[in-house]
Amino acid sequence: MFYRIHGRFPNLIKPKLFNDKMTWRILFDRRDFVVWACDKLQMKDQAKSRCPEILIPETLAVFTNISEIADFDLTGDWVLKEIAGSGQVFFGNGNLGSEEYAELEKITESWELKTKNRREREWGYGQARRGYFVERRITLDDLPDYKFHTFDGVVQFVSVHYGRRLDHRHAVFTPEGNLLPIKVGRETPDAEAPLPLNFQKMRQFAEKLGSGIDYVRIDFYSHDDEIYFGEFTPYFASGLWKIDPPKYEEIWGEFWKLPKFKDVRGKSN
Repeated sequence: MFYRIHGRFPNLIKPKLFNDKMTWRILFDRRDFVVWACDKLQMKDQAKSRCPEILIPETLAVFTNISEIADFDLTGDWVLKEIAGSGQVFFGNGNLGSEEYAELEKITESWELKTKNRREREWGYGQARRGYFVERRITLDDLPDYKFHTFDGVVQFVSVHYGRRLDHRHAVFTPEGNLLPIKVGRETPDAEAPLPLNFQKMRQFAEKLGSGIDYVRIDFYSHDDEIYFGEFTPYFASGLWKIDPPKYEEIWGEFWKLPKFKDVRGKSN
């Protein structure tokens, strides 16, 4: 997969580029942090312990089989997610009718296939628990995702996604909030991307949450001037997104000081 996308094999002996280091982590890193950063419930607990002042969407229900959702009385607007999934979300309101439930069954079947493939490729997802959870939806608005990339607890760049459901655009910023001329992956770059007034507060939260970890991406949402935790991500784009201009893959790789091989074979963090 790496060769097909990047046109080369990764250097796994002495990796220097960002995507090479990401691939090194996928193949070799077996620390506890990688597991909890792939488990959406464990990461909520980690976020609360590391940064108590951050807001975390309320968990309404947890279950192992999608049929169990019928046992819960769901009121208001909510979001269904897979515990060890990536990008799998279903928006609902109140209890499900028969047609909505039939639709949800089909959707979660496709989720399971995607997650099965990810579990086989990425160790952390394979170790995380299986199942689903429902959390309270923050707002009906399609909020931007603010993704802070932290290296040893220092934010080095921020990727922001806009309009995921309608007109997906993407922008990359410096930690100070300056727009960078970078395209990452498939999304259309946004040349006039606005940032919220609490952007620097998010940066502070990200650096608290990422403290002691060589690299992790931390996501937030902003609504009514409040900051909500989204998730931790140890495997950014699985190392498979091109970074253009290529010089930034080298720059971002320099930020990441990989641990020694012997220190990632089942050690806690």
